[in-house]
Amino acid sequence: MRLHIYSNSELRLQGKYLILLLFSFIVSSPVLAQPGSTKMEMLASQLHTLSKKSPAELIYLQANKGIYETGEDLWFKAYLLNSHYFTPSILSQTLYLQVINEITGLAVWNEKYEIQDGFTAGHVFLQDTLSEGNYLLAAYTGYSFFDDSTEYQAIRKIRINKEMKPRLLVTADFNRFFYKSNDSIRIKVTALSEQGVPPFDAEIEVKLMKGDKILGQTQAPNDKMGQANLIFAPQSTCEGLRMDLKVKYSGREEAISFSVPCKKGSPIQFETFPEGGNLVAGIPSNFAFKAVNFDGYPIDVAGTLFEDDKPLLEFKSIHAGMGNLRFTPNIDKKYNIRLSKPMIDSVFILKEIYPKGVSMRLVQRDKDYLFFKVTQSPGLNNETVYLRGQVRGVVCCLATGILNKELKIKIPLNEFPEQGIAEFTLFNQSLEPVAERLVYVNYNQRLYIDAKLDKEKYFTRGKSVLKIKVTDENGEPVKTNLGVSVYDKLYQNPQDSRDILTHCCLSAQLKGRIYDPAFYFDVKNKGREEALDLLLLTQGWRRYVWSEENLKLFKDSKQAIFDGTEGEIHATKKLKKALAVQQFVKAFSPGKDKKVDFIPSDSAGRFTITPQHLKTGQGDYIYLQSIAPVEFQSRINLSDPFQTINEIRKKKEMNYPQPNVIVAKKAEDSSGPYVEGHNMIKLDEITIKGQGPKVFRDKYMGHLDSLAKLDLNTDYVCVSHFLNCQVHENDSRNTKPVEGKVYSRYVGFKWVNDGKAFVASSEIAEEYHYPTFTEEELLIRFNLSRVKAYYGNREFYQPKYDKESLADLSADYRNTLLWEPSVATNEKGEATLEFFCSDINTGFVGKIEGVSSEGIMGVKDFEFKVLKSNHLP
Repeated sequence: MRLHIYSNSELRLQGKYLILLLFSFIVSSPVLAQPGSTKMEMLASQLHTLSKKSPAELIYLQANKGIYETGEDLWFKAYLLNSHYFTPSILSQTLYLQVINEITGLAVWNEKYEIQDGFTAGHVFLQDTLSEGNYLLAAYTGYSFFDDSTEYQAIRKIRINKEMKPRLLVTADFNRFFYKSNDSIRIKVTALSEQGVPPFDAEIEVKLMKGDKILGQTQAPNDKMGQANLIFAPQSTCEGLRMDLKVKYSGREEAISFSVPCKKGSPIQFETFPEGGNLVAGIPSNFAFKAVNFDGYPIDVAGTLFEDDKPLLEFKSIHAGMGNLRFTPNIDKKYNIRLSKPMIDSVFILKEIYPKGVSMRLVQRDKDYLFFKVTQSPGLNNETVYLRGQVRGVVCCLATGILNKELKIKIPLNEFPEQGIAEFTLFNQSLEPVAERLVYVNYNQRLYIDAKLDKEKYFTRGKSVLKIKVTDENGEPVKTNLGVSVYDKLYQNPQDSRDILTHCCLSAQLKGRIYDPAFYFDVKNKGREEALDLLLLTQGWRRYVWSEENLKLFKDSKQAIFDGTEGEIHATKKLKKALAVQQFVKAFSPGKDKKVDFIPSDSAGRFTITPQHLKTGQGDYIYLQSIAPVEFQSRINLSDPFQTINEIRKKKEMNYPQPNVIVAKKAEDSSGPYVEGHNMIKLDEITIKGQGPKVFRDKYMGHLDSLAKLDLNTDYVCVSHFLNCQVHENDSRNTKPVEGKVYSRYVGFKWVNDGKAFVASSEIAEEYHYPTFTEEELLIRFNLSRVKAYYGNREFYQPKYDKESLADLSADYRNTLLWEPSVATNEKGEATLEFFCSDINTGFVGKIEGVSSEGIMGVKDFEFKVLKSNHLP
């Protein structure tokens, strides 16, 4: 613990600002304070207690690309980070992973993966039966997923297509921001390839629809810019209208639909957010504003602030529909806002103006300090106030002073050792919060990743060498855990704008969907720091993750899932009478190391299948059998973590960042594949499906099936080759029937030769089949239960064309050239990777993400092109 106490000589005016007493400590340490600073101690310990009840882990998911085809493997890496410090977490051992259809909400994949030292990597097989659309890759651990209604952010949006084709990017621009009844509707349609080239000789057809009814239809050829302008006659109502577009070119046809913007109340959602929390009469105040459209996307606005219907201030948005204003409110006046861009007739009333109160503003910042100004209304008594600064539940500084009309506070930024959102809360002498302000600190504290390829251009099947160097903001090398992917640019998902920095530092800390979060971390963007401050003043104004009010939500939350699987030996009446008997469960994984473990249960029959059991049976099942006396007839009940997850996530919102794409959509294509043979891949294994009886994939279940057939089947074939002949019922020469063989069925007999002899009658012949058993029936038959162990490991395939191989003779259409989820840089911060290009000659993108052992994160993107080689077989 570090304790900073400024001496009395340092409690002096420096310029206009008074440096106050500061305490700095980490949340896990005991809170200390000077004699008489009990209230400061309470402020720190209160947050400490509440933050301990919040999820201790933050999960980030990295995928090898953004768009997949059915039948492919999805490769992923999960980062399990301490939610306070972003350092790799060692709490959890089991990662629960789902693939969820975004529309239906149903999970199409449920598997468990082993976590090692805060990281795990694996793959998901995307079955060819999956429907096209958007899916969510979602991850859960016992320390990140609580039984409550808070948002859940450990997701990655992916797109699944049946096959990849060149698709047009279609943009619809309406001539009005919204339409009312009897308005003409004009639309400009632009259709371009992903390379920005208009399709040759294209014709654009548009239908104005309401439900299944066609209200109007028109068509026009596209011009050299790929555009066509179309107009529809006025309609009696604009509600529920849509445009169905078709683009026809080169014998192909692509279709897409757009909703017609219709006025329902105010066409714009415009909100204001006073800095610090409230507008107080007579005190100069700042308030930020934010404007979004029907779909929640930001729109640029301009307008005027009116005081009693007189223009007071003109304004316009600065970034993503956000901006701010400064004025001194008067309690006897009324204030409203009217927009001139876009021109609408709605009037927006300012939030309540309080006659008296306290206001806090951030008036200045530089590279070393934050400067706050606290002001109270005239007539209020002097009082002691407290300012607490914390990041993600970790108190970094506490300050106290006497508020007499005005108090200026200077906070050293070196009190905040980590990058992120710092929350400053002002408390009165009764320790009630009276003002809050979010400030982003340590912009430059990140990993600086340099990625250099050994050549400027590559040919198909050419060898590539990628050299990586990682440094901190001071240029010092950093040992880092990185995930690296290189893939065809066609498989970039424009709907996915998440990376490890934006996820951990913004999305996971603020409520709701954030528009284009990558903008705030790109050093090339001018004004990004001002824009980020506006984001915190607007989106962060409504709810701060680490405020007391929100942390109280975790007070009654409980852990929903665990690293292991819980089970219970079902107690029959006889078992309840034998409480003195110690109960055990036999656990084994057939086909592995044949190791058998005996798990003891408690007095209530409860037991746990541990992560070690799940690891032992990796890629298979763990089978369980009660070792209680036979007369107890005991059964085992197992909990299903995924059932628990599905029930809880119904209560949660899974918000995802909004990409920097508003009206552009990809059209559906009904043409052939992008490149002939583009879907050809090297197969390590093949499964052929056909119509017929169910085949058990689990060898052990197949073994049980065979035992059950022999044990339960009383059928026999007599010496005369009749099935179940009663005449030879107890003949030692009888044999078991053979699956699929045709036998005559015994139906009776008759006497001959005066009752001295008889013959069987065999008028019916049929093919013999053994009885079939479901897996559930077999488990019950042998008094077994089973649980899926960790999902099996699989190696990412990479050819090596610098060596002669039979693979050189076959086509190579790999769209992911490199997937290395666990790249560790050395003491110099360096790592070198090699990979070979495929037969696809196109643009490729590379993505590097990672985190250091100190919780510092970084991202790097790069691109290169692969040219056609003349030396392919």
